[in-house]
Amino acid sequence: MSGSELLHGPKTESGQGATTTAGPAPGRQDRSELRGMTYEQGAGAVSAHDHGHDHPHPDTQDHAPQEPRPGARGTGSGAGRRSGAAVPNAIRADLIRRLKAIPRAKKILDRIKAKLGNYKFTLKWSSSGTYVTGKQVFLATKSTKAGWIGDLAHELYHLASNLEGKEPDPKKLGRAQYVKKQMDEEIGSQAACYIALMQIGDKKGVNQAGYKDWLKYVKKSHTALQRTKKWAKLEQLAIKWVTKKYKTKWVTNNTSENYYTYWGKYWDKVRGRASP
Repeated sequence: MSGSELLHGPKTESGQGATTTAGPAPGRQDRSELRGMTYEQGAGAVSAHDHGHDHPHPDTQDHAPQEPRPGARGTGSGAGRRSGAAVPNAIRADLIRRLKAIPRAKKILDRIKAKLGNYKFTLKWSSSGTYVTGKQVFLATKSTKAGWIGDLAHELYHLASNLEGKEPDPKKLGRAQYVKKQMDEEIGSQAACYIALMQIGDKKGVNQAGYKDWLKYVKKSHTALQRTKKWAKLEQLAIKWVTKKYKTKWVTNNTSENYYTYWGKYWDKVRGRASP
């Protein structure tokens, strides 16, 4: 996600679980803390409410796709991965190779390459999870390759949009248009992530909120599309499915609000208006 002054982002590039006091300037968004915990942590910790970006769930709270808080994500030890340090070239190259082999992820990488001329975007470790802020990508120290692939399919979608100058500016857009653009971006990134994971036969969607429920929905109602690999049609269905989740069940990790409400309030704050 892209965030705002309302977000609690990493104190440094590394995140060490601290929060910023100022946040990005109006119009500058940071999606780091709109993604929160893994489902396992979220389901146990959030009994009465949902948290935003990577934690669902169907039975208790349907949490939206979120990045984990420090130490929450994945099963990796994080040993030797220092927050704020550059991800080693060998790991980076392996991740890019894996992503390029996934048709949907390659399309996202192609958008990045079209703007940069290569795939050499900034990639650093973070103990606060995987996220994008500006034109930098942070990779969860305590995750695994399986978790990183889904995370990057989602977050590189945001990076591509940032590089293309598509980041919505609350100072230039009306309230409704700003909220719509923010949500179109978030919904699109999650749907693209789902399709990328489906293309490699992933059954778990480590860290990806709602993914298992999405697979159940496809199996029940659209098996033929999956069997015949009608990815474009499946992505359109995913967009509709994810949109419904964001409108009715998923809420932000940092404020426990509906995403549409959250971005509306952020627009109000930037424009100096009282929220309705």
